[in-house]
Amino acid sequence: MIKIVTDSTCYLPSALLAEHDVRVIPIALLFGRQVYREGIDIDTEQFFDKLSREKTFPTTSQPNTQDFVSVWQPLLDAGHQVIAVLLSSGLSGTVEAAQAAAQLLPKGAPLSIVDSLSVAMGLGMQVLRAAEMARAGFSREKIVAAIERVRETIRITLVLDTLEYLHRGGRINTAQAWVGTMLRVKPLLTLREGVIEPLEKVRTAQRALSRMLDRTLEYLGDDQRPWISVMHSRSPGAAQHLLDALKPRFPEGRFFCSEIGPVLGVHIGPGASGVIACPSMVL
Repeated sequence: MIKIVTDSTCYLPSALLAEHDVRVIPIALLFGRQVYREGIDIDTEQFFDKLSREKTFPTTSQPNTQDFVSVWQPLLDAGHQVIAVLLSSGLSGTVEAAQAAAQLLPKGAPLSIVDSLSVAMGLGMQVLRAAEMARAGFSREKIVAAIERVRETIRITLVLDTLEYLHRGGRINTAQAWVGTMLRVKPLLTLREGVIEPLEKVRTAQRALSRMLDRTLEYLGDDQRPWISVMHSRSPGAAQHLLDALKPRFPEGRFFCSEIGPVLGVHIGPGASGVIACPSMVL
């Protein structure tokens, strides 16, 4: 049997993780010297409360090699094959750590490591596609090829309340040009080749939500059964607005809604919302 492993930034709804027995390796969050494992030692509500109170700005740290081996080895010993689908290498060293961990396994271990080039439900959709194909009995090679097709077609559109958190966390990439003059607007961002890049300079939150909808509708066109995920960080009203606008347009689509957790929350802060879309042609 093929087992799927991911990291804690996939933010796939917990019911789906449990249904498909997806194993999740937590990424660490550091407030000064205090270390928290995402989803184990700290939840989303606790994190954002702490973020608002603490003077120390938090940082994140990828899992170490033993974190991966301790999850993979029991699965391999039980006769399973493993596919690890992980947070974008453009945002974290998680993939690199996983590749180093793979060198500690016996030669020829049936393990595949996939760089999702994505995060949150951009990663979560790839994990879910892999899990559903594994349940249907597809081979590891075919599942990896399918994940890569999904990876290439996913589109992420994200609006932040401010660029401050990306700037402080060092994850802003080419959006760096916006820092200073653009900290007070609602920046519209995307992921390209696994790194965060700017799309538009949007002046109001309402306009940002409208542009996210426009871009999603333009990308999906007349697709009948896309997968669409709405994400938010402490902004459920914006997420509901997006869902209410999108569901009537894609009545046969598959919809997800989840909150962004602590590790990604370090970099985007509260008040963010986003739409992640995957066309049905690769599903």
